Amino acid sequence: MALVPMLMTVDGSPVQRTQEARVLETARQMLGHGAHGWLLPALNGEIRVRKPPLAYWMAGAAFKLWGVSEAAGRLPTALLSWLTIGVTYSIAARRFDRMAGVFAAAALWSSYIFFRFGRLAETDAPAVFFATVATDLFWRAMDENKAGLFHLAAAATGLSFFAKQGPGAFPLLFFVAMSLIQRQPKAIGKFILCGAPITLLVVAGWWYVYAAADQGMQQFRSELREMVEGVDHPATFLIYFPWVMLATAPWSLVVVGAVIAAARRARGDARLMGMLVWAAADFVPLWFMGNKQLHYLLSLMPPLMMLVGWLLSEAVKRDADANLRAAVGRLMGITMIASVMAPLALPVAAAVVRKRVGPLDVGMEFGIGIASAWAWWMIKRRGLAAAALAFALVWAFSLAILLDVWGPAISPTDIRLSAAQISQRFGGGPFVFYGSDNSLPLCFALREEIDAVPESRPDQLLAEAAKTSGLVVICQFDDQGRLPKTPPGFVQVGPDYGAAGQHFRLFQLQ
Repeated sequence: MALVPMLMTVDGSPVQRTQEARVLETARQMLGHGAHGWLLPALNGEIRVRKPPLAYWMAGAAFKLWGVSEAAGRLPTALLSWLTIGVTYSIAARRFDRMAGVFAAAALWSSYIFFRFGRLAETDAPAVFFATVATDLFWRAMDENKAGLFHLAAAATGLSFFAKQGPGAFPLLFFVAMSLIQRQPKAIGKFILCGAPITLLVVAGWWYVYAAADQGMQQFRSELREMVEGVDHPATFLIYFPWVMLATAPWSLVVVGAVIAAARRARGDARLMGMLVWAAADFVPLWFMGNKQLHYLLSLMPPLMMLVGWLLSEAVKRDADANLRAAVGRLMGITMIASVMAPLALPVAAAVVRKRVGPLDVGMEFGIGIASAWAWWMIKRRGLAAAALAFALVWAFSLAILLDVWGPAISPTDIRLSAAQISQRFGGGPFVFYGSDNSLPLCFALREEIDAVPESRPDQLLAEAAKTSGLVVICQFDDQGRLPKTPPGFVQVGPDYGAAGQHFRLFQLQ
């Protein structure tokens, strides 16, 4: 059932985020190249090894099977996110009980950040899947003291590193912290002596060695510097606390209640202590990285939603503590009432962004409001368990429609429409960007490899235009609505394309 909303609108939203366009366009440009081209992916003529290639390979393989499209490129990550739901159920069911597993999977499935970023063709979803598996395997290896489990944990950690560097470190941090908290330092020795680090290095390291031997270490150093120093997205670590509330919506209040309840009982319950350590191992390191982004919190969702699963399961048991049952009932009641009221904001957002309210906005408002009211009614008639599952069902399908149908409908920018208009007038170009880096969303939408000329080199632009007949120069407006100053002799051709965020003006040599 979880697979249906995750796939039914997977191609609904355009590729707007540079992170996703970078993966999809790199994968598209790998097609037709040999093994070396796949091992060292290139983007618009430049080798790109700042990130490991797993996400590129997944999207590239999907393109070879089903053709180049948003749906094909996103399918592998959507499937891995779907499997993450299953893994979350499995872990929560094993650590607590099957009802906790069902609640945990349902809450993860219907949370905002998981549904938004878990289906994009980016590096986070594969990394989170393998990191979740690795953390579970490390925990089991400590409990069962089996070398084979340590090797499996190391392999899963290596695959997480092979998807994205950051999340691969979280299972190792959990393992070390949990070993020390449980006073099992011998587990660390067992991990080392059984040779599991070699497994990790073989799985994760071979590509890094190959890339470094061919390209050197400069790109790796640049990526590390940007992450640590916050070159791209600097912010205070405090921003993560409101972001956690957004990321876990609509379960935000229940997550807070679950963390507080688990913290009160963790001293006498190794399962709860493990979940809290898991969440901390994924959350605290983010404070010290210079770059701060909402999607970094994706790896935090499985342990938080397993705590939600535990809390709901405890509250619906026949012998549940009356105070706990009442407290959880109040949290869920407030959550459901808020979800009935929240859709009232949809017409307001449409009026602000689109400058008018349409039938879709009103329909979404009433549809989500009525569905949420049904879930609230369930808590009165069928009890907390049925109401929680109904609530998850309502919001999983609502998020699919909100993100992939309603969102694009009110947005003034659809990069696919801009690309279609440009292609209709100029065909396949040739094109060149001037004054900024390439707009990767436009490159992918046009299905074109497009070079960029910096604003500091107008002579290069003139030379390119002189030797390339019909060259179309694409200038992108910056965040302040400014354009680079084009050299004399260039005139605007056609109207402006797109809108804020992806707004272009085209020029040709007169």
